[in-house]
Amino acid sequence: MRIIASDPPDIVITDAMMPGESGFSLIDEIKTRPASANIPILLWTMLTQPDGSVMDASGKADIVIGKPLYRSNMLENLNKAKQLIAHQMAIAEDARPTAPLLTR
Repeated sequence: MRIIASDPPDIVITDAMMPGESGFSLIDEIKTRPASANIPILLWTMLTQPDGSVMDASGKADIVIGKPLYRSNMLENLNKAKQLIAHQMAIAEDARPTAPLLTR
C-alpha cells in the first residue's frame, strides 16, 4: 500500500491467496482509499463458486481470472483493463471544471 500511495500504478494484479495477507483484503484496502479507488484490479484465483464460476470474495475486483492461467486469457483481460482505464480517464476528463464563460 505504501508503493500504491506514493506511485499509483495503472493496474494492480493480485492473487487471492498470498502469504500473510489475502488478495481480498488488499483489494478492499485499495478500493476504500479515495486516492486508489479507481485503480483497476485484476484478481487471479483458483477459488470457484459451486457453479464453476470464479469467486471474488471481495466483490470489488474489476476483472477476475481463474487458474490455471493461459497467456491468451491474460492478454484478453489486460486488454479489458486497458479499456477500463481509458473509460475512467474519459470520465475524469469530462468531470474537470471548465473556466466560467465571460458575459458582458
